[in-house]
Amino acid sequence: MPLYDCRQIATLVSQLGGDRHTAAARLAKVQRDGSAGLVDTGRHARLLRSLGVSPHGLASGQYDRHLAAQRATAGGSAGPKK
Repeated sequence: MPLYDCRQIATLVSQLGGDRHTAAARLAKVQRDGSAGLVDTGRHARLLRSLGVSPHGLASGQYDRHLAAQRATAGGSAGPKK
């Protein structure tokens, strides 16, 4: 399953109209659960759904344009971690 940085997911939630700060707070537990701050679309599916993000959609590229916008803004690589 693809892995995404918690900051990417919080930003994605914001791009989708949700509250970035609430998402970041909820994603903080991922950083504490031994996941090294990386969101796994399978392992963290329930959390993603509760934030309004489809785990399947994330893994299948449904949000690629949002992630590309993050890359363009940050000048970095906002995509799945290998």
